[in-house]
Amino acid sequence: QSVNKLQESGQTETKETIKIVFGKEDAAVYAAKAKRSFQEFEEMIKDPTNSGRPAGPKVEGLSKLADVMCVVALACEFLQKSSSEEEKTLYKARIGKLLERAKTHFHPKYKILLENSRSSGPSTATPDGRLFNPGHCIEVGWMLLEACKHVPNKEIETMALIVIENSLEIGWDKQYGGLFYMMDIEGKPLLDSTVTAKGKLWWPHSEALIAVSMVLRVCTEEKRPKWLVWLAKLQKYCQLMFVDKKHGGWYGYRERDGTLHSTVKGGNYKGFFHTPRALSLSAKAIKSFLDASK
Repeated sequence: QSVNKLQESGQTETKETIKIVFGKEDAAVYAAKAKRSFQEFEEMIKDPTNSGRPAGPKVEGLSKLADVMCVVALACEFLQKSSSEEEKTLYKARIGKLLERAKTHFHPKYKILLENSRSSGPSTATPDGRLFNPGHCIEVGWMLLEACKHVPNKEIETMALIVIENSLEIGWDKQYGGLFYMMDIEGKPLLDSTVTAKGKLWWPHSEALIAVSMVLRVCTEEKRPKWLVWLAKLQKYCQLMFVDKKHGGWYGYRERDGTLHSTVKGGNYKGFFHTPRALSLSAKAIKSFLDASK
């Protein structure tokens, strides 16, 4: 089924392409299909009307953090699956460009990645420019760390560590605990004040578990105790707020104060994605850290 027909968001495209790569037996046929889907996805980013969406106002030089994240994640997957050295070189070059693009989202004052930026860097002059999604920023942070394994870049690796740390510090609710869903980095009202703007969702905490587990492998010895505290804090919060100890699975939505917003465990946005990935990658990262510590 064409990825175009499944267009809902960049994240949907990413999941569908990964499903095509790993979910079929005829590897050659579906690898080719996945590559075409990847190309279509990139064309949608350049021109959203390619997905069937109506044309909107064009903003020259606009970069969306979600686009950077999805493309770098897919490029890393394809790089690892490529058998051709020529293909590997092309994917590495693509990843390198994306790493540079990620830098344009870095705000030097707050030391986090903002959702929208220009080629000249982020600007907080508009509501869109001030939009900060802690969980998303943390997710991009660990993906940048993974990308640096394939395309070594000490500057980006250092930036990713700073971004993850500051996203946790700024995004953590000092009163009730947990990560806010969305924030205006300057504390102004959000342009899109959704019901979950100050709520606590399962997926930012899932991504934070992955990020902190991965950071343990690359952080300095002096910073390790701080990261272990964060890991314990996140694990405790997830166990308390999201894990259904009676029936299993994770709840998805809590109010700011921890009140259960909904008992749904699967719906139009909460699927079988963030939680199992978090548990799998966190366990793998922590095992790697412990093995290296022996």
